[in-house]
Amino acid sequence: MKKIYLILISVSLFCISCKKCKDCIRIFETEFTTTELDSIVKNIYREVGGYTLENGNTIDTIFAYLDWNDFALFNLEDLNKEHQYCNNSFTTGPTNSLTERENLDESWWSNGTIYYDGTNSSVFILGTSYYNCR
Repeated sequence: MKKIYLILISVSLFCISCKKCKDCIRIFETEFTTTELDSIVKNIYREVGGYTLENGNTIDTIFAYLDWNDFALFNLEDLNKEHQYCNNSFTTGPTNSLTERENLDESWWSNGTIYYDGTNSSVFILGTSYYNCR
């Protein structure tokens, strides 16, 4: 009888530690054409850190995006690419877990970020990014 309990407990622990995995593709939905997105993101600037001069002053390095592909490369690096994401019951803290991917729903704004404080009336939604997992 003890052996049966030991086997049942072992099987239960094994099942609890199993990973659940799915293949996910990051999607970006927008009402704009690629040509329109190219035009919009060329007016968005990204800060790429800076450098320090000999006198100790720092200068921020800022670049404009070349086109929509350049914007997507820096902000949506896995756009339209399939990756496998998993959940593991023993993983804690920030991870690239399946649950995080399945729950992602980001609105990207014309200021180049997912943040908008409502103060600039010329800022509008570029589109929404989410993962389609199966």
